[in-house]
Amino acid sequence: MPRMVALCMVILVLVMLGSLRVTSGEHELPIARQRAECQAEPVRSHELTLGRTFGIVFDPGEDFFGTLATFCTTHNVRQGYIPMFLAAFAEAEIVGTCERISDPDAPLWSKVHLTNVEALGCGTLGYNPETERVLPHIHTSLGLKERSAVGHTSHLLSARVQFLVEMLLVEIATPTMLRTPEPSLYDIPLLRFG
Repeated sequence: MPRMVALCMVILVLVMLGSLRVTSGEHELPIARQRAECQAEPVRSHELTLGRTFGIVFDPGEDFFGTLATFCTTHNVRQGYIPMFLAAFAEAEIVGTCERISDPDAPLWSKVHLTNVEALGCGTLGYNPETERVLPHIHTSLGLKERSAVGHTSHLLSARVQFLVEMLLVEIATPTMLRTPEPSLYDIPLLRFG
């Protein structure tokens, strides 16, 4: 057993020094080159400094996005993320269609209307300085209670609370998280770090 451990350590050191090649099919690259190529990829990212953390409960009959906007205004939250929420919605609209999509690369704006659903979701909050509004980007999985909890998953467009929403919200102190339209992508509001 000690020999096996020693052999593994030697292999690990050789890989880290770039002396050993890792092969994948017909491509063979030294580890150092593989790392350099990975680092050359353009990824928009930024280290986040967390601010306050909130537990939020929405009441029956409330509008999901209206209540979230009121909370953000009241507590001066402009940016953050929602790691999770649990909900029972009387009705919800999500992005979806049963029709053929003419341009699969374009955003889909048609709606699927669902009623009497249980939901689990998450999302991000970005700020648009031009409109001075917090713009949530929420995705959710919804189960239709009267149809054996058949599920639908997509971008949440609207929802009305049936029983409750229990949400965790984490404010981001820095950097600024902006959500502004991207003209080259159908004016989809993309998250950017300031």
